[in-house]
Amino acid sequence: MRAAGGTARRAAALMVFVLLWAAPLATGWAAADEMDTGEAGQGGFDAPGDDAWLWADPDELFLLDEGLLFGGDGLFSESQEAESAAPHEVFLVTEGVDVGGSYDLSTNLAWSRGAEGSGSSGGELEAQRWAELAGSLFFDYRPSVDFRAFAKLKGDAVLDESGPQSKIWLHELFADFDVGDRAFFRVGKQTVNWGVGYFFSPADIINIGRIDPEEPEAEREGPVAVRIHLLAGRVNYDVYTLVHGKPGDYRIALAPKAEFVYGGSEVGLGLYYRADRAPRAMATLSTSLLGRVAVFGEAVASFGSDKRFVKEAPGTLLGLSVYEDPDTVRFHFTAGARVNHSDPDGRFTVMAAGQYYYNGEGYDGEFLKENLGKMYGLVAMGQLASSDVLPLTVGRHYAALSVSGTSSSLRNVTPSVFWLGNLSDGSGMVTFSLGYTGWKDVRPSVSVSRMYGAAGSELAPTGPSTRFTVGVSFGRSF
Repeated sequence: MRAAGGTARRAAALMVFVLLWAAPLATGWAAADEMDTGEAGQGGFDAPGDDAWLWADPDELFLLDEGLLFGGDGLFSESQEAESAAPHEVFLVTEGVDVGGSYDLSTNLAWSRGAEGSGSSGGELEAQRWAELAGSLFFDYRPSVDFRAFAKLKGDAVLDESGPQSKIWLHELFADFDVGDRAFFRVGKQTVNWGVGYFFSPADIINIGRIDPEEPEAEREGPVAVRIHLLAGRVNYDVYTLVHGKPGDYRIALAPKAEFVYGGSEVGLGLYYRADRAPRAMATLSTSLLGRVAVFGEAVASFGSDKRFVKEAPGTLLGLSVYEDPDTVRFHFTAGARVNHSDPDGRFTVMAAGQYYYNGEGYDGEFLKENLGKMYGLVAMGQLASSDVLPLTVGRHYAALSVSGTSSSLRNVTPSVFWLGNLSDGSGMVTFSLGYTGWKDVRPSVSVSRMYGAAGSELAPTGPSTRFTVGVSFGRSF
């Protein structure tokens, strides 16, 4: 058995090494560092009850309890492993480095039609073709039950009418270890499970990546951080020390969080503080109704704002003036539900999710309808930052809904419908799609999307339009 002092020294050395290496890489490859407060970021959740696994975040679903992951007193010799290692210890310890990943190649052909006199198509059909190759590669090293090192790279290449584009970035690079089987550390670039929202998650105030409502379960990019995890009965405590910025100009943020379990519900409370950012406080709730419907909610208070705002100013350029608001307390709120219902005889399954989001840093409908286009003009002129008018952050009210299903009578054909709406300016998108799942690795699909709203609105900037898409993808994990 190794001494506690040796564990502490190794922890400190790893902490310094990973932070010094990961921070420059992360800031060099990761985009949108200035949006790491995640006003409209997103996250997954675990609904309690018999069907909790249906709603679990994919990363959490396959992770074992950290007490098991880090438990133990030291390295085992081969004879000790054979004679005295617990079953979970044998399972967790690996010889060498485990290497794996995934790839997905997709090609699509789309036809778009806009309204007469609006958009580049001018009411005529316009064809678009593109192909995309996306993949990931991870390295997982677990020499003992109380130490793990993990790294994941991601890449993406797109070929369309504008030519080829490609990028590779570091998605995760961290080390896990414990001190005295009481404090569990994760040090390095890591994805953080913070909010509980599905399409929107204002409480996810520390991940760099934001949820795409059209792909709400996709992995998000996380920050470079030191996480300390403590267990106290039915309460989990996490303290994150976040590192932002570039070499020579690092900024530190603190984000503590506690999660409590009451019966079949889970409540989370958290804070975010960085000297040059607006402090935030958040609360989350995950529970269930009738044992089948997973219900979730988030509330966030922002003491000031990191955004720059505009207001009407007759006589000025574009009729708007830019201002900052460091003192007003602004609130964000979201609530939603998810359900998965299967016929007792196995004839069909229906999956549905819906969510509403109130954005306390957004604009009301009438102002947005009249001035959104002018706000984009101010971005082009450099008076507003692009982060001040990010998608799904300029309106005050949003909602999303998705329904999909399977049926034995449809023979591997999966229909689905998705709706995303900006309730402030009346714009939105509705997509109907059919996918085929009868082949192991090949997935063909067809979809029709309708964007609605006035010209200049957020989700239909050129006015109403329709897109028909045919695509096929080939993907596999290894």
